[in-house]
Amino acid sequence: MDEFANLGRLALGSRLKRISDYMFSEVNAFYKENGIEFEASTFPLLRVVHKYGPLSLREAEHKLGITHAAISQKAKVLHKHGLISMRTDRNDQRSKLLRLTEKGEKLVVIARPCWEAMDRAVAHMLYPEEQQLFRALRHFEEQTARKPLRSYIYEHFAPKPLQNVRITGYGVGMKPHFRRLNEEWLDKQFSIEPIDEELFDNPRQAIIDKGGDILFAEYEGQIVGTCALLKSGDAFELAKMGVDPRHRGRGLGKILLSAAIDKARELGAHRIYLLSSTNLPAALALYKSLGFEETPVTEDDIAKYGRVDVRMEKKLD
Repeated sequence: MDEFANLGRLALGSRLKRISDYMFSEVNAFYKENGIEFEASTFPLLRVVHKYGPLSLREAEHKLGITHAAISQKAKVLHKHGLISMRTDRNDQRSKLLRLTEKGEKLVVIARPCWEAMDRAVAHMLYPEEQQLFRALRHFEEQTARKPLRSYIYEHFAPKPLQNVRITGYGVGMKPHFRRLNEEWLDKQFSIEPIDEELFDNPRQAIIDKGGDILFAEYEGQIVGTCALLKSGDAFELAKMGVDPRHRGRGLGKILLSAAIDKARELGAHRIYLLSSTNLPAALALYKSLGFEETPVTEDDIAKYGRVDVRMEKKLD
């Protein structure tokens, strides 16, 4: 598996950089194959100058939302290739005015069919997730505009345990939360298997109607955690325990697990077991802290979940 995918949010910057490098490389090759002398990374500045020019470096910086140093570098590349002119602003001797040259105007005409083709190509590549992707990017950019990333990191550096968490059962509107909270960690750590889809698609029929239960953790009006109890003879399988990534490390897993143990006792179970993986050391440590002990993994366990290599059990008598 791609290690960037394994690292998830921690490698977001590197992953976006890899995508950016790949796209610039491919587009530059396309330009070269079609006899267009142009550097793909300068496209946003060229379009801004074409649309709003003449304009100053500072105005371009403001419109594109990137640093003055980056704008200056791109402007120098465009100027070197004769696509823009850079002249001292009469109203501000410290600033340069950027204007498209005749060669730049011709390039825009020549390259426009290429840009339209690129737009269609990327639209096909992103379909049907395009709007979701751009919404997420816009949201992230809005968050970084509010305050620096490091400020957010400091806020979560030493998270405090959650207080006033309410445990609720399965009810109207809970089905999407059951999928959402579990898909996040399954996609990141493993892959979603057929048994997972069956439980997500039909939680009431597959779990509750068979004698099991689904618990949810509610905090400040939001559903931030879930776990399920699957009936299995005189026992229950603890499964599908997911915690909102915004609240990990704040004791929510222990609250959910304790509630699940109490619920299993209430439902008359003599034991509770779970199937997990050595790829989830924090989860295994939590299970052990509440009295779960390792037992041999069975062939049925492996047949049920391909990711399983740990089985743990806790007696409730």
